Formats: sequence, C-alpha cells, structure tokens
Amino acid sequence: MKKLLYLIPVAIFATLLFTGQVFDNGSKNLKNTVDGSYIWNIHKVQMWYEQRGLTPPASIPLARPQISTLLSVMGIDQTDVHVYTSTNPQSENSIGINPVNSNNLMISTNGYSTQPWFFTTNGGSSWSGSEADPNGISNYGDPVAFFNTSGKAFWCTLLYPGGIGFASTTNNGATWTTLANGDPSASTNDDKQHATCDKSGTYPNNVYTAWTDFTTSPYPLYINRSTNDGVTWGTKINISLPNPHFNHGVTLATGPNGEVYVAWADYATGSLPETGMGFTKSTNGGVSYSASSTIFTMSGIRATNVGIATYGNTRVNSFPKMDVDMSTGPRRGWIYIVYPDQNTGDADVYLRRSTNGGTTWSSAIRVNNDVVGNGKPQWMPSVAVDKSNGALAVSYYNMDTTVTYSTARYTATSLDGGDTWNRTRVSDVRWTMAPISGFAGGYCGDYYETAAGGGNIWACWSDNRTGYWQAYTSKLTLVYNLSLTALLSGNYNGTTMVPKNVRVELHNSTTPYALVDSQTVQLNSSGAANPVFTKAAGGTSYYIVIKSNNGLETWSATPQTFSGTTLSYDFTTAASKAYGSNMILVGTKWCIISGDANQDGAIDALDRSQCWNDRNLSGVYASDLNGDGTVDALDRSIAWNNRNLAVAKPALLTSLEVKRIKR
Repeated sequence: MKKLLYLIPVAIFATLLFTGQVFDNGSKNLKNTVDGSYIWNIHKVQMWYEQRGLTPPASIPLARPQISTLLSVMGIDQTDVHVYTSTNPQSENSIGINPVNSNNLMISTNGYSTQPWFFTTNGGSSWSGSEADPNGISNYGDPVAFFNTSGKAFWCTLLYPGGIGFASTTNNGATWTTLANGDPSASTNDDKQHATCDKSGTYPNNVYTAWTDFTTSPYPLYINRSTNDGVTWGTKINISLPNPHFNHGVTLATGPNGEVYVAWADYATGSLPETGMGFTKSTNGGVSYSASSTIFTMSGIRATNVGIATYGNTRVNSFPKMDVDMSTGPRRGWIYIVYPDQNTGDADVYLRRSTNGGTTWSSAIRVNNDVVGNGKPQWMPSVAVDKSNGALAVSYYNMDTTVTYSTARYTATSLDGGDTWNRTRVSDVRWTMAPISGFAGGYCGDYYETAAGGGNIWACWSDNRTGYWQAYTSKLTLVYNLSLTALLSGNYNGTTMVPKNVRVELHNSTTPYALVDSQTVQLNSSGAANPVFTKAAGGTSYYIVIKSNNGLETWSATPQTFSGTTLSYDFTTAASKAYGSNMILVGTKWCIISGDANQDGAIDALDRSQCWNDRNLSGVYASDLNGDGTVDALDRSIAWNNRNLAVAKPALLTSLEVKRIKR
C-alpha cells in the first residue's frame, strides 16, 4: 500500500481513514483485511474519485519558507536540486545509484495515480524523466529504484490490481522493458514491497523482492527471486515471524558474497506500535532463508495509522532501512540498520550494526546529537554506504528549532562504522511538516531514501517550499583534511619562514603511484597549512607529495592514512619523514631542499644559470630561492650549496616486475 499504513486488530482500528466516508465492501479499489478494516493507498483514493466522475482534490499550496545558506564541517553541501518541477505532489522518494557510474542515479516517487521516474547523468546537477508510468503500467505505487551491477536501472511498484511490478531500462528511461510480476498469485493486498539485486557479482542476474500480504491475518511476509533480471520469477517463500507477530516495512540488502539480508518492523502482539526488528538471511542466492528472528527490541513510533500531532499531524513509522559495506576497506561486509525509536521520550534515529553477517548485533547507536529527551523528534531515516570508501551516511527528518513543526533534512556521516558522527542540515530550507492534501489520513510519505557513491552522498526528500510537495536532492561531498607542516630550506632562516605557495598531492600507495587529488595552499611562517581533499577515502593509504616552483619534489617516507576525515603529517621533525630522508637540516628543523629552479628534478648548473640570468629582477620568480622578492647572489649561493641533490621517490616498477609480484 502506497500511502497508508495498514489497520490491524479490529477492536482498535476498525474505522475509516476518511472520516464520514463509507465505501461498499465489493469495490475492487478497496483493500480489506479479514477483520473488515479498510486499507487504502493514494492511487486507490484517486481511482475512487475518477470512477465516480469526481475531480480528485488538489494539493494545497503553502507559504514558501525562507531559504538559508548552509555550510558543512564534514563536506561540501551543494545547493538543493529540485528534481522535477510540477504542481503534482511527489513523495516517498526512492533513489538508486549506478555502481558502474556514480554520477548516474535514478529516483522514483509517488504521484497522483502514477509513479514518476527521473534520472541524472551528471551527479544530480540536473534531472530528467516523466510523471507517467513506464509503458503505462497501472500501479498503486510504493516506489523502489535500483541498479544492477551492469548498470541496468529497475523501477518497482505495487501493481494494479495486484502483485509486484518491475520495469527496467538501459538508457535512462528512453525505453523500458516491462518485466514479470514478482508475485503473480497476488490479490490486491500486497503492501510495502522492497526490492534489490545482487551487488556482489556472485549471482549477477538475481533480483529479489519482499512484501507484506494483507490477505489473511496475521499478515505474512513473503520474498521471491528472479534469476534472469526479473524476466521470470520463482515461488515465493514465507519468511514471517510466527503468529501473532505482524511483519511490515521490509528492507533488503545484499552482501559481498551474494548474501541476501532481510529486515522488517516486528509487531510482536499483532498490534501497534513496533516492538522489535525482524531479520533473516540467505547464503545461497535466495534459494532458502534462515529461521526468522527478532534481533533486537525497540520502542516504535507508529502509535496509529493516521496523523500524529507531534509530527505535524503526519503518520509515521519505525520501518528499518538497511545497507551493507561493499567496499574493500576494513568494514567490508558489515550490515547497518537504521530506524527511529522513542525510548527516551521523543523519537531519535538509531543505528545497529553486525560485523558477522547478522549473527550478532551491536547495541543501539544514537545518530542525532541533540539533547536527549528535549521533545524534538528525528525520524524517517535511511542509510547508504559508499562502496568506494566505506563511508556511512544516514539522512533523517529533524524538527530542530522551537518553531512548531518546522522541519529540515539532515545527513550524518561516519567513517568508522558508526562510532563517531558528523552531522549537518542539508536541506536549504525548513518547512512546516503537514499531510499532503487529498491523500490518506496523515500521509506525507512513508520513507525517503539516501544514496552514496564516489565520495558523494545524496539525501532525497520532499518539501513544500514551492507551495507543492516536490522531490529534492542535496549532494554532500565528503572532505578530507590534512594538517600539514613543511618548511622550504631557502625560505626558512632557522626561526621563521617566508610564506610559500606549494602544491600538495595525494598519490596511490602502489605502483604506478597515480595522482588521486591535489590542492595548492600556502605554507605560513611556521610551515603550517591545511589542504582539503574531496577525492580521498577513509582507510586508504596515500603518499603525501609536496611540489613548489623551486624546491625538490618531496614525498612522505611512507603512505599515510586518514583517520576518519583527518590526517596530520609533519615533515620537519626528522629527515626520515621524507622518502629517502631527502631533506636538509636548517637550525633544528628538517626542510624541503630549495634550488630546483627549473623543476627538472635535480639541482645543477642549469638552476645556477637561471639564477644568474634573472639577477637583479624583483617580483615572483622561481629563481628567487629564498623568497625575499629579489634574485641575487643569495639565491645563487643556495643553488650552489645544494648542488647535485635530486628528487627521491618510489621507483616505478617495470611491467615485468609487476608480473613477477602478481605471481
């Protein structure tokens, strides 16, 4: 069901979600549970109006909030991007990232009677797509967008009148292939499906989908698989917790060896709210699954199926979102689950992790860092792990001010598996949280997703800054901060240094030592500078290389690793801090060797000749080796004193040597 969480035991929930409206039980657009409770999503509401010749209610424009400028201490937060301008509402946004090209992403949203889709090929700077369904597939929504390992994009939906629908595209929606029904035996009562594919390459054509079936109480949870990219599907498997458990809000993820992980909100007594987290897994490509279990308890926030005043009269839930570290880093294979919990009195976002394939789980890690129990809720979280560097990102809604219902989207990042966090508001606006007009009671989307890849994070949400509920993304690029100290021998007098512009580079730690990132900075009078890099990765080692217009190119003695997003390196404390100990002592500090005016990697007669030819010139010249603004005898003396010295750096291996190492 796309826009309405289900009503369950009749004693508590046997009421209509649209007060004062009564519908006949025979309507094919009505979902019925065995207890007679009416179950709706927004497409069914839309169809009810259309079949009676009535005009569906429009979204109500709201006042546009004031835009503010955001700065992030952990990354470069780009301006929000309006995904697709429309007066139609867009909500419950699913976002997927192409593992072949991290600048290619897909979003699918809920709309009026359709499930729109949008693509970007430039990292989210602009989007294109359509509010029409691929190939006109009639559906109830609950969007899921994802890519397989070859870069094919999938669009997943609840089919009308029933089942789980899929379409795929290899050209960003120019053409679509309609795929088979993932639940071909379904009635109209499938709800809150999720889908993914194998991302390890172990089962490259496997696609998985799971859902809750509201046909019979206590509403079982099923999973199915396709082994040919969704063209045909197997037999669904019941993975529910036993009666009276109610299983809802499933999320899927795959692991580095082809594992399939399944998590969902558990309602242990069959009634609201959530009481724990259900979990199962497959280690044979979805052929079979382990016995389902409740892996931890929680105090869920879904007290009712309609709006709750605390959240701007919108409906909320503690459905999980899950992802797996697919990087080559030290946390490869770790599983992360995020969810909201109100055990301290108001909703906070928590993360649990497993380092052993789901066998055991950590204690709850609180992601937001406001004062505990301050009455300001954080909810609707999603999680993504960047496969390029293992960076962990969690995005969530946050009522972070004293203004009633004022809401923003936040992103928290961790580079150590969730032990420590940096947090920032990524939405350029705050807005007043409220239900989307004309939809099921309290509906404002039941989930909003996050994507990560290539050192970037994309939070995706909907707000009403234009007067209509629209989809937005905010791209956050992680930055890595190097605290660097280095002195140039010509500019340093034993006490202080004439400030010097240098280029600081990061190079891979193995041959051919390719350049990864660089920044030009000024070393101050103490030799200190703080270059910032956007292409580095936590847990990866790099050589630090310093280049200037007249000093010998100098490499760090060994590759260095960022701790989280920070790294400190001081070349001045010992000759051994440079590769080959290639520095000279000035006073008590070890310095990069000045004198290579022509930057050919060696200090020789050519450099002395350049200093002679430029004699008496004033200004910025490479031949001004001491930085005093004039080329004179002092500069020629530096070039003479450092004669015959040359660059020292790791040697490039020949192709034959590389082959020998690989053997």
